[in-house]
Parts: sequence; C-alpha cells; structure tokens
Amino acid sequence: MSKKTTALTIIIFLIVLIGGLIIFYYLFLNQGGNISQLNPLNSEFDPFGSTNNSSNTNTQNNYQSSQNQNNNTSPTYQNGTTTLPRLRQISNTAIAGAITIKKTNDNDLVRFMEKSTGHVFEAQTNYPEIKEISNTTIPKIYEAKWVEKGEAVLIRYNKDNTESVDTFYAKLQPTSIKASTTPQSTQPGEQVTEKELNGNFLTQDIKEIALSPLKDMIFYLQETSDSSQGVSSKPDGTKKQGFFQSAIKSWLISWPQTDIVAFQTKPSASVPGFLFFLSKGKSTFEKQIGNINGMTSLVSPDLAHIIFSVSQGDTFSLYHRIMKSGKDESLTITTLPEKCVWSKKETATLYCAIPREIPKALYPDDWYQGSVTFTDELWKINLNNSVFKIVSSPVTENSKNIDAVSLFLNDSETYLFFTNKKDSILWSLKLN
Repeated sequence: MSKKTTALTIIIFLIVLIGGLIIFYYLFLNQGGNISQLNPLNSEFDPFGSTNNSSNTNTQNNYQSSQNQNNNTSPTYQNGTTTLPRLRQISNTAIAGAITIKKTNDNDLVRFMEKSTGHVFEAQTNYPEIKEISNTTIPKIYEAKWVEKGEAVLIRYNKDNTESVDTFYAKLQPTSIKASTTPQSTQPGEQVTEKELNGNFLTQDIKEIALSPLKDMIFYLQETSDSSQGVSSKPDGTKKQGFFQSAIKSWLISWPQTDIVAFQTKPSASVPGFLFFLSKGKSTFEKQIGNINGMTSLVSPDLAHIIFSVSQGDTFSLYHRIMKSGKDESLTITTLPEKCVWSKKETATLYCAIPREIPKALYPDDWYQGSVTFTDELWKINLNNSVFKIVSSPVTENSKNIDAVSLFLNDSETYLFFTNKKDSILWSLKLN
C-alpha cells in the first residue's frame, strides 16, 4: 500500500469518527443525560388509547393545581396541620350534582359529578385536595341525582341534542387499577381504588324524579298523550309500582317523608300555583296550598311546616304555613324556597340563601331563565322563635357573588353545601 493510499484511509477514518461523536452528542448528551427518553418502554404513547395513562394524572394535577390557586380570604379553621377557609370553593368546573358521605366523626366526603364529562370527584371536609375516582366519560349532563348512600347516581341528559331526556342508573364499581400515581389525591398512607360507572337505562323520557328521604327509592313522572303517570321503583328501575295518574302534566315533585310525595304545579308569575300531598299508604291526593301566583314551596321533613313564595307585581314575598293550625305568616326575609334546606336535627329550622337585593322582575320566571341573578348571604332561620341569623356573607368573606341553589347539609349538620347558579360551582361552608 502506498503512502498516499494510507493517508487517505486515515483521513476517511477520522471524518467518520468525528461525525459519530457529533451525532452522539446531539442525540444523548445534549438531552441532559436522560437516555431513557429514547426508550419506547418509557413512552406515554398508547396505541390502544388506554384511559388509565398519564392523561388522567394530568387532569387531576391540573384540577388540583387550580384548586390550590383559589384566593380564599374567608375565615379559616384548623384541622391538625391543615388550615382551610370556612367558606370553601370545592370544584373548579360546573357540577351536575353532589352528595356527602360520612367517613369519621370529624370528616366527611363530598362526592360530585362534573357536568361536562361525567367524571366523578371526591373532596374531604377537613383536607384540601381533590381526587378523581372515576373517569368514565358521559358528556353534556344536566342533572345527577346521587342515590344508595352515594354509591350510585341517576344521570340525566338530553338524547342526541333533542328534547328527549334519557336517565341512566350508574353504579360506582372498583376496577383493578389503583390510583397510586397521584399521591396528592389522598391522605398519606391511603390507597385509592379507581372506579368506573356501570349500569342500565331507566324508562325513556322521564319528566321529573324525586328521591326518597333515604335515597333508596325513586318516584318519577312520565307523560302519555293525555296525562301524567307516577311510578315508584328502586333507583335501578326494578320493583316498579304505579299508583298515580293526573290530567295535569306540568308537575314538580319532592319526597319529604316516607309515605308522602309532594306535587307542586310548575310556577309562573302569571299562573296560580297549587301544592298537593300524595299519600302512598292511603292513596289520597289532597290540596295543601293553592291559587297563589308564582308559588314555589319547600316542605319540612316532619310535614309540620311549609315555606312558599308569592309573586307580587315586579317582586315577591316569602310565607310560612304552620300545618297544625293552617295559619300563614309573612316572613321578614325574602328568598325563593328552592334556595333553602330544612334542618333534620333542629325543629322548624332551615338554612337559606337570602339575596342582598331583589331586582325588579317577574318571579320566579326571570330568575329561572337567568334574566336576573342574586348576590346572596347565608342565613340560619328558626321559625319557632323567629330568630334569623347570618352565618356567612360570601361577597364579604371571599369577594364572591354567589346565587346559591341546591343547598344540602351533611348528616351532622356541621357543613352546608351549595351550588352557585351562575356557574354551577360547588361550595361548602363550615357551620359554627
């Protein structure tokens, strides 16, 4: 081999060596030494579209991150090393419905369903974080009624963008996947089992549903061509029993006591309203209050009291019916009954969201339609001794304009929960 050929060979070898070193640097060393980034076993790509990959973790992290960014100026309370605002925003997205579940003497769960996705989340009353326990997706829900101690839910939504309403009974069931990849979602040392929703459809086009006091039975209304029919059943639709029929189709129903279902005609400022009690045991249907324009009502669990609103021109008033005497008394506070909840521990006592001001409008029509909204304070009202007390002013405590609806209490009545009608966000208030 000539000297010229040998030199040429060495030059080619050096060019190849230098090129290889440059490629190695840019592919590996310039990535911070994280060679595992090129390992397909560590990739987040899932060709089968698994719903239990890192995308769910990101959803929870984003949810939790925004939860931690809430600017709460409300008075706080201490739980061990955790300080929480007394008036607390729980969800950061619109919810379809919520329920509390007793956990310990000083701590309850609040379980709720996200309206846009149907995902289920949990918060604890004495712990700030939120966890997602089900990512089964059911979009465009407008109502979720929790039953069976919060282990199942009736999901209501419009079918195929029509006015037809579908009702789906969904049971929360454990999956084999553990949500251990989101340590911020649980208390230290606590393992969370991820759940999924499984169930069945109820009868199509149910117009109204009421839950029994224990939430272990339902009563619902269906329409025929010339009447409405009432049926009771288990929440999953089994053990049906029909025992009501009426030529009137526009009813609102509630189930205040085991044997009594309350029927109220749908309210409007220009239409007289009526309230009836259907006795399941006696099979009677009796009028309680009637011929009142714009009337909405709320019956106490012991049937001893009813609060009801009366439309009066461009405003309205609130009244109290004492059932034993049949006497009606005007209350000095003004709100709509659907902005209240009765206490089950204190007789003739309820918590209400009271508007600071009542704009001139047709009530309840304009409020239902969203033409007017309220900025509320939260009050505790004892009708026996006429003691009315403010328990919170959200606009003062937290600079929040809240129009509260769907109020409910936990079993020990140490927390009041409600949804802001303006954005369907879930809130809680620790009661003193």
